[in-house]
Amino acid sequence: MRLWANLLKAPEKLIEGLEAAEAALKLDPHHTMGHAVSGAIMTELARYDDAVRFLDEAGRLDPSYHWARKERGKALYLRGDTEAALDVFTKLAEGSAGFESQGLAGQVLALRKLGRSEEANKVLELSLGNPPRDPYACLDLARAFVEFYGLDEAKETLAEAIRKYQETIRLNPGLPDAHNEIGWYQATELDRDSDLLASCIDHAELAVALLPKGSVKGNYLDTLGWIWYLKGNLNKARRYLQQAMK
Repeated sequence: MRLWANLLKAPEKLIEGLEAAEAALKLDPHHTMGHAVSGAIMTELARYDDAVRFLDEAGRLDPSYHWARKERGKALYLRGDTEAALDVFTKLAEGSAGFESQGLAGQVLALRKLGRSEEANKVLELSLGNPPRDPYACLDLARAFVEFYGLDEAKETLAEAIRKYQETIRLNPGLPDAHNEIGWYQATELDRDSDLLASCIDHAELAVALLPKGSVKGNYLDTLGWIWYLKGNLNKARRYLQQAMK
């Protein structure tokens, strides 16, 4: 999954995807997904005006296409239309099956960008509780912030994701995904030192140990192997990465 996501962000893969979407639109100018995918790729290419244009059309063709609405919010946010993005994300958070977390994350980031941090904190409290009570809601929100971090690369966005992973683990220490993901993002994205990497290894090892018997462990072993590589232990890195590929 991680490798696939990275491949999709490679420029040549983005161009291939855009060409495929354009081909679909030539066959059917009303192809909703063609417009939506074109818009999402335009956002990745930093062509925000084109992105909004395609995503507006996708929304016109299918107002209930929540993925396209989310992508439109991201394009507006990155274009600098923060108020418009806030409106999109607020509506997405209020009612869009499967996309509430992305809507909430976008809403919080837009409010903070507008200098309304206190309001952003209240939105989080109303959604998650104070203190939060649902580990799965925290995990979903952590992943949503990670998605936005992939676009804006703002350290505070990643820091928010890390806080939500930590909250998830506090509420349910037995969730392997939370340990795996916090270990990976702290090790690969933060200014790491020896103590941080040791903590990341602890999380990654616990993630593997917590997996139910018979589970596919490739992604989890991949995380563990890469963190050992960053730590400088090439023997352990090689061992876990080889196991991940089996």
